[in-house]
Amino acid sequence: MMKPVDHFIQVHDLVKTYADGGRSVSAIDQVNLSIDDGEFVTIMGRSGSGKSTLLSMLGALMRPTSGKVVVDSMDLYSLGSEQRADFRSEYIGFIFQSFQLIPYLTVLENVSLPMAVTGLKKKKMDMAMAVIDRVGLADKHDRLPDRLSGGEQERVAIARAIVNHPPLILADEPTGNLDTDTAGRIMEQLASLNREGHTIVVVTHNPEMEAYASRNIRVRDGRVSA
Repeated sequence: MMKPVDHFIQVHDLVKTYADGGRSVSAIDQVNLSIDDGEFVTIMGRSGSGKSTLLSMLGALMRPTSGKVVVDSMDLYSLGSEQRADFRSEYIGFIFQSFQLIPYLTVLENVSLPMAVTGLKKKKMDMAMAVIDRVGLADKHDRLPDRLSGGEQERVAIARAIVNHPPLILADEPTGNLDTDTAGRIMEQLASLNREGHTIVVVTHNPEMEAYASRNIRVRDGRVSA
């Protein structure tokens, strides 16, 4: 995989509208922004401001009503659905507030999911165990998610996001359900990944999280300001 170029992410005139009772509501309204290779960016805003909608479109999960999202010179929404799925697999690690761990799979099995294997081969298991060890859960690799604390589940979600070494990590409120100390440790782990070269984009409503980023973007009523 080629190293991403500067202005890794470019958003042009992005619009996302929904029908609401016969009227059109803009969740994202004429957004233009760029994010460079290796940046750590937070997207701040109140609930309903459009920040999670914006993140979903950056991650090729939600088609915009109009406008473009270009990542590493690829116009995401000119790609077919299978091409976008390949893009997500190669380029992006997702971290969600709800963790989205499979409850009947162990930590090791959850972390291994992005590698898309049927029956874990030793090399894949070793790769998964390496990132599990990195987030401090090697001794709990065989546990199910309901036997982990909220902070531990978030660390599993981080391990799963980075197991394929994606250049871009998108996190939607990764500390929203955590206490202050645990949230700080999670953000420190994301900052460490950023220092290694990963581009990090974090959606949050917590202004304390801004201190970890190199740049903060604010969303209000579907519009952004850097």
